[in-house]
Amino acid sequence: MCSCLTGRIPGSLADALQDWLGSAGTLDEDVAEFVGWSVDEVARHRE
Repeated sequence: MCSCLTGRIPGSLADALQDWLGSAGTLDEDVAEFVGWSVDEVARHRE
């Protein structure tokens, strides 16, 4: 699990977010909109 998700939200929600972030079908644009980052920032963190 991403260390940025631990300690701030319930474990079950962190697991669901991790699954969503790791899915090939989840677009960087969708993640960027959800977390308020640029698409470039998301792409760098998902590499």
